[in-house]
Amino acid sequence: AIAEVQPGNHWNQPHEAAVRVLTEGLAALGLLKGRVSTLLKKKHYRRFYMHRTGHWLGMDVHDVGDYKVDGEWRAFEPGMTLTV
Repeated sequence: AIAEVQPGNHWNQPHEAAVRVLTEGLAALGLLKGRVSTLLKKKHYRRFYMHRTGHWLGMDVHDVGDYKVDGEWRAFEPGMTLTV
């Protein structure tokens, strides 16, 4: 997920990377059964991971920015700060 946090990538890319790794691990442990692509498409990982991967950080509060702009995931820009 951290490798996906770079200018030009969109907000959801770190989450997608994290969810893929988590789903692969859950399948390897036998906690989820089926093809990883199907498990991801049907969001079966949500039984174990129901949250998002991170959020914006600001001076006083979190979630200080928009996650989408005009219905599209916002692209990262230099200087943006977030958790992973």
